[in-house]
Order: sequence, then C-alpha cells, then structure tokens
Amino acid sequence: MKVLVIDDDEFLMVELAEFFKRQGCSVSTGQNGVEAVELVRSEQPDLLIMDVQMPRMDGLEAVAELKRSGLTVPMIVLMSGDRHGLDRARGFANVVVLEKPLQLDGLRELIGR
Repeated sequence: MKVLVIDDDEFLMVELAEFFKRQGCSVSTGQNGVEAVELVRSEQPDLLIMDVQMPRMDGLEAVAELKRSGLTVPMIVLMSGDRHGLDRARGFANVVVLEKPLQLDGLRELIGR
C-alpha cells in the first residue's frame, strides 16, 4: 500500500511515516497542501493522511483542489486537534476525519492490518 503523510508538524509527520513503514507500506511525506496535491499527482497513493491546518494550502483546500483537478485517492484521512477544523473536515464526502492526538490502533484498522 502506498501512503502519503502530509503534516506541517515534522515530528508527527515522521512518527506517522515510521508507523506506516512498520506496517509494510511505502510512504512519501510532505508538509503542506501544495505538496500533497503534487505528490498525489506523481505518487498515486492508496491512502492520503493529512492535517487540516497547515501553511500555504490547508488540508481542506488540498482536498478541494484534488477534486477540481480530477485526482483521486481511494482513502483520504483528515486529522485535526482543533474542534473547528474537525467540523469543517466532516463536510467532505468520502473523507475519514480523525481527532489528534491519533490512536495508532485506529490507523491499523483503516489500513486493514
């Protein structure tokens, strides 16, 4: 499984990338929504896990841009530690919304491992 982890918090981004690698996934990373769109285009991931609040382009703007561009990802997970960010993310169809701090067991369930 190809996973794309996007978060401006470098510590969390690395932690999530290592978690998915331990699950046997191929992982690419980025730190904002602009990078997310570029990496979806080039990497064609099976899973995109992305923070809602980031500089340059936030996670919600990135999902909207992916849809406008006709780019698809089988599973998109948006995460936020902010209640307002979670509420905004829930407005997207076909997007899983997770609250930070993340529970790794929940991520294992998402990828079926």
